[in-house]
Amino acid sequence: MIDSLGAAIAAGGKLTITGLRGASPALAAGLVNTCCCIVPDDQMLPGFERDLRLFTARPIIVFPGYDIPPYARLSPDPGGAAQRLSALYRMLEAGKEAIILTCAEALARR
Repeated sequence: MIDSLGAAIAAGGKLTITGLRGASPALAAGLVNTCCCIVPDDQMLPGFERDLRLFTARPIIVFPGYDIPPYARLSPDPGGAAQRLSALYRMLEAGKEAIILTCAEALARR
């Protein structure tokens, strides 16, 4: 699989991969040049980040989700807001070298 994946990446074509389990999604993401990995929920971010660090030396930028529901009349945690702002700044600095890791909920918010 890794040889065919490497050939598809080298050809520059569109690549769709399904059915990966365990750490194999992290391996595939580590082989791709420009990558944004989206996991289903915030609790999966630390484990996927650890898996990615096994397969690549490129910078990994984690954009965390929010800790409160979208329509709650509460202010978000200042620490979480600082992490998101830091991630956005690091995305600008890293350019196309970085792998961006986030959850679906973080992308759904403005």
